[in-house]
Amino acid sequence: MLIYEDDSHEENLNAVFINEGMPQQERLHKLNQIAIQQMTVLENVESRKVLTTNQ
Repeated sequence: MLIYEDDSHEENLNAVFINEGMPQQERLHKLNQIAIQQMTVLENVESRKVLTTNQ
């Protein structure tokens, strides 16, 4: 379910970037950066859960 929500969020951001007149290549780069950042946050959350349950 989380992946679906992220996809929807990225589609909304893409629409905003299109409305701003951002070129496709720049939109792709920006959306990729956002996706990487979101994955990093999720990985950190999961790591904290593992550390908490192991203590």
